[in-house]
This record gives sequence, structure tokens and C-alpha cells, in this order.
Amino acid sequence: MTTGSRQRYLPPSASRFFLTFGYAWLTIGLFMGTLVLVVAVRGILSMIQRMGWGQAAQNRLLIVVILVFIISSFLLARRVVRMLYRQKPATRKVWLALLGVPALLSAYAWTNPARFLSGMAGTQLSSVAMRGGPNFVFGSYPDENRLKELKKQGVTAVISLQSPKVLVEIEGIRAERDAAAREHLPFIEAPMLPWVSDNEDAIAKIKQIALHGSGTYYVHCGLGRDRVNIVKRVIESLQPQSNAKVTASTDLKKAVGFNRRIEPFERGMLMKVADGVWVVPFPNKEEFYGFIIQGDPGHVLLVLNPNDPSQRAWITEAERQMKEYAVAYTVIPYPGASGDTSTAPIVAKMRTMKPPYTVIVPRTTFELGDPIDPVARAIGRAYNVKVVAPSKVVERTAGETPDLVAPPKP
Repeated sequence: MTTGSRQRYLPPSASRFFLTFGYAWLTIGLFMGTLVLVVAVRGILSMIQRMGWGQAAQNRLLIVVILVFIISSFLLARRVVRMLYRQKPATRKVWLALLGVPALLSAYAWTNPARFLSGMAGTQLSSVAMRGGPNFVFGSYPDENRLKELKKQGVTAVISLQSPKVLVEIEGIRAERDAAAREHLPFIEAPMLPWVSDNEDAIAKIKQIALHGSGTYYVHCGLGRDRVNIVKRVIESLQPQSNAKVTASTDLKKAVGFNRRIEPFERGMLMKVADGVWVVPFPNKEEFYGFIIQGDPGHVLLVLNPNDPSQRAWITEAERQMKEYAVAYTVIPYPGASGDTSTAPIVAKMRTMKPPYTVIVPRTTFELGDPIDPVARAIGRAYNVKVVAPSKVVERTAGETPDLVAPPKP
């Protein structure tokens, strides 16, 4: 008895301990990671978007969430393994087997996220119809039964935005490719990684289909959220080229607007000129992606100085991204290469445009009142507006200046 008891508590070899720990961390991490991605991230994003946090703040918070997940899963796995090595070998084997059950269920759920995960992720269907062209239906990953239903409903091809570079999507891509072949549905792959890749090839393929395709396409990623929203926005932005008619497109996540921003951009505060008309400083990478690419800026007037090396680089990068993601824009050289700040042509062009549209200038100000930038200041005076606190933009009636509201306390 004593010897057996002592044997039970003898520490394992280093290789056995690390092998067991690796297995425990993998299984615990897969299950916890699924809950974090599908449930927690949805709730966190919904909360911080209601609070009006900017894209950079959202990214920082999500990085913190990921770090907390990694650390907590590591500590939990270590505690579990230490507990297991205080048990009899037979008991330890049973617990290790049980530990794999939620991980296997999570892995299986990712092979068919439409059935098991999209409901928790808040996924809903949406559609866009191109007048004289193809129709698009957006949603989450379809299993074979769902593909059969879609075919009966008139879908003639499937566009998958899933990427083989995402390990949990590899099996799903293969299964869907085989299922689509059995249903005689063309399977079009346009893999996207929105936060890692520039997605140039995928976006170009989507544009060609939208402008020259025919029939009805079912477009999906895994959960039917971020990648689907980007593609939907690209297709909607092609309206001037294709006479697109957007229908039943209100179910997907609403694009983030400037009015929900409660903190300045990196280069200054935002100025609301009228409903749907904003003057903003040139966004940094995260702000550009969140509010220009994924947001609702309307037509973008890029008022920058091509003779300034930094601003010339901004123009080049902004044009590349707006062309890629089909954001309508016009580049207006900053007035006067030698300091002339006459803005009459810019204001005149603004008065001919219909909202929504956004004017991007190099910088604005971090203070309330008139912007420092001459172009932004001239626009403000022409429209009788000033920079107000981002937490509350007071609407104005004709001929009135908005009240200045004290900025929120930190």
C-alpha cells in the first residue's frame, strides 16, 4: 500500500509531463478558443461599438482578450496536469480521454459552423441584386443539406471566402468542394484573410463576378461576419459601374459611421459638416480599415499635397486600398504648393455633391472650435460649423452653429 501510494506520487519524466501538458493545453485551448471567438468576441465588439470606440481601440482590446485567453488556458492546463499526476494511472487515462471530448466537439463544430456556431455568432442572411447582372446571397458556411436547399431556392454557384491558411477551415473547404460537385454547383474559391493579407486576388475575382457574372451566388466565410461584410460592401460600392440595386441588405452588421467615434483619430478630431458629411484627418492604418474600408464614408475627397513626400505616400496607399475595395474617391491636390490656402473650388465641389461623402485632410485639431488645417477651417466657416466634442455632436438647424459640448472626462 505504502509503496503503491508512493509510486502514484512520483513525478513523471520531463518528456511525459510536457507531452501530457501539450495535449491538455491543446484540448483546453481549442474549446476555450471557440467560446472566446464565437461568443465573447461578438459580445465585446457589440459593446465597444455601442460605446463608439475607434478601430485602433477595438484592436488593442481584442489583443488583450487574446493574451488573457492564452495565459488563462496555459495556467488552467498546467493546473489540470498537476492534478492528473496525483491520480492513479488508470484514473489519469480516463480524465485525459474526457478532456478530449469538448475539444473534439469544438473541432467538429468548426467543420460545419453554419449548423453549430453561426447562431451564437449572430449571423443573418442578406442579399444584393445587381440590375441586369448577378444576384448575391450572403451567409455562413453551408453543409450539404444547406447546399441542396440553396440550389432549390435558385442559387447557381457558391463563392467561398474561407482560406486553407486557416487550419480549422481546411476540412470544411474540402467537404464543401465535394458537396458542391455532387450538387452540380460551381464552387468558386476567393480566400480572404482580412487582417493579414491585402486580399487583392480575392477582391479582383469578386469584382469581375459582380460586373460580368450571371445567376445567383451564395457568398460565405465561416461565421458569415467580417469577410462577408467586406465583400458585400465591395459589391454595393460597384453600383455606379453596374447599376446595382441593393435589396434586403439590412441584416448584416451595420457599417461603422463616424458619428459613433468618441475619441479623436491619430491626427486630430472629426468635424461633422452636415448629415452624412464629415471632415476627418488622414486616418492611420487601423482607422482607415475600420472607418473607410469597413465603414460608411460615402464618396471620399482626398485633399492632400502630392508635393509633400509623406502625403504623397498617403495618397498612393489610400488610392491602392480604395481601388481594391471599390470605395469611390476623388483626389484633390491640396491648394497651393507654396502655402496658398484658397479653398473656394473645394467648397464649390462639396456643394454639388450628395451625402454621404467624406473630406480627408492632412490633420485637423485636438481642440474644440476651428480646425488648425486651413482647408478644414475654410470648410467649417463656409458651412458655419466647428469641431465639437466627439461624444455628442449637437444637430443644427439652418443658419445655426452647433453648441460646443465639453469633452468627456477621462
